[in-house]
Amino acid sequence: MNTPAASPPERSEQDIITALQATVSASRLSLFLQCRLKFYFRYVLKLKKPKTASLHLGNAVHAVLKTWNKARWVQQPLSLKVVHENYLAAWADNTEGSVEWEPGEEEADKTTGWRLLDTYLRESHLPAEVKPDAVEVPVDADLQQHGLPRLIGILDLCSNARSLITRPAPPLPTRTRSHTPLRSRPAAMPSCTVTTPVRRKQECSCITWSNSRTPRW
Repeated sequence: MNTPAASPPERSEQDIITALQATVSASRLSLFLQCRLKFYFRYVLKLKKPKTASLHLGNAVHAVLKTWNKARWVQQPLSLKVVHENYLAAWADNTEGSVEWEPGEEEADKTTGWRLLDTYLRESHLPAEVKPDAVEVPVDADLQQHGLPRLIGILDLCSNARSLITRPAPPLPTRTRSHTPLRSRPAAMPSCTVTTPVRRKQECSCITWSNSRTPRW
């Protein structure tokens, strides 16, 4: 008699925070500087927004164009048949969540996405020997010897041998007020870095509160 495999134990909040501190990425740093509350919701509590049909279509098209450009970069251009197979695989990918489709909506959107790609590839008339100006490549660099956590993320690899981290963190605000650093606090509201544009009102990108400290969403 086969015994079903036991599901892995759920990680504690402190374990999640410890794992986050082992690596660093430009997108995580950017969000942390924007709002620590949003960072807490996304990376610690792992709350996700429902995936929309338009986002799913855009992700599939973007994934195919990224693969197509990488193939041109290494001088191994893809045939239209292979591009279509990549599109079907990208469309079936529900790693970032599934969409609640209306009847007939998925097939219509899938056809729309492929028509966009097919038209672009047929009408662009780009010679196969011409490389793109840049391609997105994953990066995973161990920086422990420099006293830093492991760097992960996406780089823009440029044709002139330069690489730029995409979505760099914004500059620090000139006037900030930071509350207690992020740590395991199951019963408390997560901290949030806020700017102070006026004397009696504090704001951040996702939450506003007055002197009463009552959140207004």
